Amino acid sequence: MKKVIIRVILVIIGLLIVSKIYHFIIIHKVHQALENFINEENRYYSVSSINSNKNSTDIKIWKKDNIVKQNWKKDNTDLYCYWKDFKDNQEYSIDLQNKVFEEGNLSKIQKNSLSNLPELIFDLYENNQFYIKQLFKIKYIRLIQYNNQKCYKIQTASETIIIDRATYLPVYSSTKTINSNYNKKDLIENTYQFNINEVTDEDVSLPNLEEYTKNSLER
Repeated sequence: MKKVIIRVILVIIGLLIVSKIYHFIIIHKVHQALENFINEENRYYSVSSINSNKNSTDIKIWKKDNIVKQNWKKDNTDLYCYWKDFKDNQEYSIDLQNKVFEEGNLSKIQKNSLSNLPELIFDLYENNQFYIKQLFKIKYIRLIQYNNQKCYKIQTASETIIIDRATYLPVYSSTKTINSNYNKKDLIENTYQFNINEVTDEDVSLPNLEEYTKNSLER
């Protein structure tokens, strides 16, 4: 009887090790895919987010050579545009609603930033956290169909992440959070888009500021 129990325990341990090796391979490929995307000189990234109250946020980031442009929209209203030429160190922060802009070394935009990535992936990519720690957050990884695409579904305690099997980049995520004001659970859903070699000079052009007022950075 004791031998049977030991064998069962060994089989369970073996299956756990195999599953974690499989998880490691998948998230390593996701990490590599993000690194490759970031290193592209011509790339477009967007994330659209919506919560349980149907409040939405849209972020679009264009990069072409040394110029990065980022647009923020909330509830279908354009709010901000950030623009930076990293070669000439020119930077603009533009308030699209109040028609005000700032110019100078503002540190509003980073060259390699990707907003609102799933927490699991963000910790791997942005914080460079050790893979082992992230592996044990994963409950399972399954093969699924999502919008007629072959994908991986990664499930943690608080997140569902859908990864395109062709590119190993995220296409969807949902995160369960607690609303501190009402002590209620909230669900935030994100959809992602990654494109390369499609950004034009017009996409990264600085908006016309003739009707805008310049804010002085001096205090």
